[in-house]
Amino acid sequence: MNRCLVAIALGVAATGTAATAQDAAPRGRGMSVMRADANGDGIVTRAEFQADVDARFARMDRNGDGVLGPDEGPRWGRGRGAEAGADAQAAPSPSMTRDQFRERAMRRFDRLDTNRDGRLEQAEIAAGQNQRGQSASAPQPPDY
Repeated sequence: MNRCLVAIALGVAATGTAATAQDAAPRGRGMSVMRADANGDGIVTRAEFQADVDARFARMDRNGDGVLGPDEGPRWGRGRGAEAGADAQAAPSPSMTRDQFRERAMRRFDRLDTNRDGRLEQAEIAAGQNQRGQSASAPQPPDY
């Protein structure tokens, strides 16, 4: 009986910890960075981020040729999805290879990793999102 109660208590505690980590994650554009947190510890390592970038590229490269063509890649600066409307259809992005895609995304990781420890903590991600919102008026690519 006591073992059963201990097991239930541990299960509830673990569930509460995971929910707390998710609740503390940044909202909005920073959420795309946090999706790379494969082990759910609230920190995105360089390896986790690169694996997420590679998986994202593979999903977008519908024909499997290793290049995102205008019909496959993101439409930077024109909005996203249905809310982008006709503008998104009017200006497709140029082609981009897997290496170019990864390099661009890893530059983003490096910009966010302000303490250069190879890990993105939630405070770094939030600071990067705030800085990005205050800077350049020109459209920027989506987070990877």
